[in-house]
Amino acid sequence: MSRTLVAVVFVIACAGLAGAASAEQLYLVEGHANAGGNPVSPEQAVVLLEQMVIPSLEEMAKMEESGTIVAGGILSGTRAGVAIVRAESNEAVTGMLRKLPFWGVLDWKVTPLESYSFRAQADREALQHLKSRQ
Repeated sequence: MSRTLVAVVFVIACAGLAGAASAEQLYLVEGHANAGGNPVSPEQAVVLLEQMVIPSLEEMAKMEESGTIVAGGILSGTRAGVAIVRAESNEAVTGMLRKLPFWGVLDWKVTPLESYSFRAQADREALQHLKSRQ
């Protein structure tokens, strides 16, 4: 299975939010545990869980309650997750992720999303252009 499919701890994506404020962008955020997140002893696992994983997941739950994270969760049986996040800019998403205690032990992939209504309108315009050339 590809690393992208096994993405860890976040798909920050807001599908179907065409009514969202124009200053906000939706992002699909994927996180996958890297080698830094592999404890080699039970003691290291305790530290990782207490100081990084649980506080990060609790912070993400707060973001979900506030509406910053629209949807997402942990991929069952993995150390990966996805989220749909609402943010004003690429930099805002980066800042949000960097504040999470487990920022450095996950590999991240952030993808800006377009709304369905935007894409439908863009495709309508492309279709009109193509038809006008016939």
